[in-house]
Amino acid sequence: MKIHLVGMAGLALLLKSRGHDVSGCDISSSPRTRWLESNGIPVAIGHSPDHVTGMDEVIVTPAGHKDAPEYIAASKIARVRYRGEV
Repeated sequence: MKIHLVGMAGLALLLKSRGHDVSGCDISSSPRTRWLESNGIPVAIGHSPDHVTGMDEVIVTPAGHKDAPEYIAASKIARVRYRGEV
């Protein structure tokens, strides 16, 4: 399953360790995004609807907005769940 996360580094690593194809994005590069990349999880910088193309599932934080471009795009093509559900 291809899963894209908006934020949530620890959850991304957990899902990857369980065999999922995981990617993510964050507003800017940081030690945390570099840590994810060093663990084989690609991290896009910034937010774009292009990040969710081809995903089976997109996981968002409750702090995210339903009018965000990634959320809107994801809701048309993938299952969208909140961090607490996962």
